[in-house]
Amino acid sequence: MMAWYIVDSNKLSLNKDLILKYALIHDLVEVHAGDTYVYSKDIEHVASKKDREHKAALKLQRDIPEFADLHSYIEDYEARKNDESVFLWTLDKLLPILLGYEDGGRTWREQKLSLQILIDKKAPQVALCPEIQKYFDDFIALLRKHEKTLFDTDVS
Repeated sequence: MMAWYIVDSNKLSLNKDLILKYALIHDLVEVHAGDTYVYSKDIEHVASKKDREHKAALKLQRDIPEFADLHSYIEDYEARKNDESVFLWTLDKLLPILLGYEDGGRTWREQKLSLQILIDKKAPQVALCPEIQKYFDDFIALLRKHEKTLFDTDVS
């Protein structure tokens, strides 16, 4: 829904139908691979993400070989093959930040995450898409105003 909103409200020259298809499938591989918390201290689990997701995509191809379009969209999304896939991939990096803010930073504090760690991880990712970068920058400015209540400020 957020992708649709941003494309429409900013009158972006992106293929909205393609973006919506990517939005539908973007987490499908993770259903089989398992989610990977990007700030996890389990280094092996984080390091295995790409391999687990590749195996999950192959499993989907074996389970539903007749759905060639699905597999093609998964490949294009994962490879960030076009502007639409880059747009949705970067938006997917921003949305957990919005959820963390709405939750009052609970998970960030529990995980002893600092705002700087969040910025260091997310900034290079959202930089791939200027349309998302501006939302990220605005949101980081908001988070800075509330940093002491949202984050573990004892972590560097």
